Amino acid sequence: MKTIFVTGATGYLGMHFLRAAAEAPWTLRCLARSRPPHEQRNVEWVTGDLLSDSWYNALSGCDGIVHLATVPLGDCERDPQRGERVIVEGYRRLLDAALDRGVSRVWGASTSEVYGNARLPIAEDAPLQPESLYGYYKACADVYTAYRCIEHSVAYCILRFSTLYGVAIGKEMPRIVVRIFAERISRGEGVVLHAGVQNSRDFLHVSDAARALVLAIERPDATGVINVGSGRETRLADVATQLARICKVPLQMDVRGDEGRIRRARLATSRARSALGFRPRVTLSRGLREVVRAVQS
Repeated sequence: MKTIFVTGATGYLGMHFLRAAAEAPWTLRCLARSRPPHEQRNVEWVTGDLLSDSWYNALSGCDGIVHLATVPLGDCERDPQRGERVIVEGYRRLLDAALDRGVSRVWGASTSEVYGNARLPIAEDAPLQPESLYGYYKACADVYTAYRCIEHSVAYCILRFSTLYGVAIGKEMPRIVVRIFAERISRGEGVVLHAGVQNSRDFLHVSDAARALVLAIERPDATGVINVGSGRETRLADVATQLARICKVPLQMDVRGDEGRIRRARLATSRARSALGFRPRVTLSRGLREVVRAVQS
């Protein structure tokens, strides 16, 4: 049985990953500042965080690491130093320690933010041109992963997720665009669209992201960088329209074409299909209904 060291296990993606891996034949040794109230058969808890040294000895006997700990995009903008400490420096310390302890596999959660405003569809070999601090920090972590793992002849798999959405497990849903739109529309309030109506995202339900991570662990030949998304471009204006239809209220959109920047996104996902056998299961329509139920409850 594999023992895998997991960071960020109590986070947004992390809790969905634990659920997706509940029947997996691995021991998940999870680092957390505090453990959740429920128990899981294949989970061990280590108290601490990436910025402490409490986890170092817990790496002993681990076959690999799954790195999910992060600082969200908005928090990076508000506190750049914290973002750098966790995403770059904390991860550097973790990866160096894990390689010193002889792990044989590294899996990491990255983001399409590293590509910036690239030509669509965005493939894995697109240049790294982040336009946010969060994207820059994650790009630094991705490059460091490749450099150090190649140096140590250790297999690595970086999953670059598109925009995640969906209800959180055991905690409040992050302040992401789908939640913000759903809350405002449910209250009969308008939504603001910066830079006109062309802004778009490639939306992926967080449970599908967690399932892709499980598939990556199950497949030893899944290595390198793999984009994981829906492979569809969805305008934010269309998300707002769908949410208004679900809420059965008139849609009020404040389109501010002279503010912000146009950002479009659609990932090329052929590698996810071939290397992981991955296709999303949760449609955007179903996922948006789930979010509306959560914000209205």
